[in-house]
Amino acid sequence: MSTTKIGTINTRISARGRVSYEVEVSHDGLSKYRLIKGDTFDIVDNKARMQAQEWDQRWTTTSEREERRSQREESRQQVLDRMEEADERTQVATEQLDAVRNHLIARLDDDMVVDWASRKRCTPFPEPEPAAPRPQPKPVKASGRPMPPKDIYLPRLSWLDKLFAKRARQRIEAGEAKYAAALQQWEQEGAQLAALHAKALAAHQDAEGARQRAYETAHAAWIDKRQEWEAQEAEHNASVDAQQAAYLAKEPEAITDYCLDVLTGGTFPEDVYVEFALDYEPVSRMLLVEATLPTPENLPRLKAVKYLARRDDFEDVFISEAEVLRLYDGFVYQVALRALHEVFAADAADAIDAVVFNGMVDTNDRRTGAEIRPCILSLQVTKAAFLDVNLRQVEPKECFRAFKGVGSSKLSAMVPVAPVMQWNADDRRFVEGYGVADRLDDGVNLAAMDWEDFEHLIRELFEMEFAAHGAEVKITQSSRDGGVDAVVFDPDPLRGGKMIIQAKCYTNTVNVSHVRDLYGTVIHEKATRGILVTTSNFGLDSHEFVKEKPLLLIDGSNLLAILEKHQRKAYIDLHDAKLQKRTA
Repeated sequence: MSTTKIGTINTRISARGRVSYEVEVSHDGLSKYRLIKGDTFDIVDNKARMQAQEWDQRWTTTSEREERRSQREESRQQVLDRMEEADERTQVATEQLDAVRNHLIARLDDDMVVDWASRKRCTPFPEPEPAAPRPQPKPVKASGRPMPPKDIYLPRLSWLDKLFAKRARQRIEAGEAKYAAALQQWEQEGAQLAALHAKALAAHQDAEGARQRAYETAHAAWIDKRQEWEAQEAEHNASVDAQQAAYLAKEPEAITDYCLDVLTGGTFPEDVYVEFALDYEPVSRMLLVEATLPTPENLPRLKAVKYLARRDDFEDVFISEAEVLRLYDGFVYQVALRALHEVFAADAADAIDAVVFNGMVDTNDRRTGAEIRPCILSLQVTKAAFLDVNLRQVEPKECFRAFKGVGSSKLSAMVPVAPVMQWNADDRRFVEGYGVADRLDDGVNLAAMDWEDFEHLIRELFEMEFAAHGAEVKITQSSRDGGVDAVVFDPDPLRGGKMIIQAKCYTNTVNVSHVRDLYGTVIHEKATRGILVTTSNFGLDSHEFVKEKPLLLIDGSNLLAILEKHQRKAYIDLHDAKLQKRTA
């Protein structure tokens, strides 16, 4: 906190000898300065103290005012920040709701065809190649001192030496001895330098060899890693090529894998999950799509976020329960239509003529609390019919109904409906693929059975199936055309009534004429439903015919599923059955 600074009171004496006093007073916060003068020390001191008191009081008032203003500014900024946060959260909530409302059109502009080339790996090996070591300069031999000159060791002979020969000879011999000793020492020094140089050369050579070996080891390891990298990329790319080839060859498993990639490649609204399981019928060129849908509780409900300044808190605003249910119904219809669009648009192999979409929900029965998995909507559409629709302009529910889709008026009520085509995830029709025959002690190929044995099996099977629900099954006499007729009386008030069952032990696709015949029988008998069972398949025309008719088609795959449900195992191999009938 800034306070007034009072300097030292100084004494001043004028030229006439008059004594006075003065002191400097300042305040940094207020930017104030004053020189106070007076005739006495006490007067100056009192004035300085009074000035300091005034300035300190003014500073306190100013500081408090500034602090209040700063607090107001801070509070105002905080409110603005909170309001901005509320707006941002509202925007996120709006985007999430819009993502649900616009799920269908969100991917209409995307290219659905799988880009096989983009799935391949063409990334260069990321590790740089080790650099070869640069040769280090060889050690240079030390030159040493020069060879000692002989003349510096030989004496200069005086006249006395010349006079006395012996004396001269002694001096010369002494000089030569010193030279010999110096020369020997010089040679020894040279030998030592040569030895040191040889040692340095050997060490240099060893170091260069070690560096080269280290490089070769590192380079070999790098080559191994690069080759492993390239082998993995080649293996991956080969698998992509194999997948593409299998898809273009219209292998059923490749078709389902391809379509599953397409369906799962798009984004869904945040925290909303849809899972897909697929099956493909090569005979009818039909793709079965089973979608596990969310429940209404899984959809976003937040509509907006408000900031309440008086409480300094946020308030979430949610859409109404009725809006949630409408949102859910619209979203589910869009999921079905978008799945159809994606599959048909991605059909580069031209393998799919029609798609059956079954929407399932994992939920709980509101009456019993038991876990249930009802099918709440089902739809079958041909590619030709679907491609004529402008999905940008349709109302999803009306479009779904126009395609004769099956579903309750309110999907959110989780009212189960009969699927257009039953889903069976464990299709063991092909013995080689699933190896069922090896695990069965009493398994038989249903398609190759004697027609009387097949009649008996169908009778027993549906007697068990309907009798379990309290229904009464009355079997008619066998007919030698290979079919079996049964009349079922089901007392259930919702699904019950009189039902007619017929069976065809066929190895070829059941002709639509048999389906029409069954429909005629149902009308003649005034039955509520007709069920046609076969060991083979039904064509697209048969599935089209049963739309909005009280008919249920059970192909070989679903027949096996019903058998397993009642602990009866068998398998179907149409090709083997054809061979047996030809050789019989």
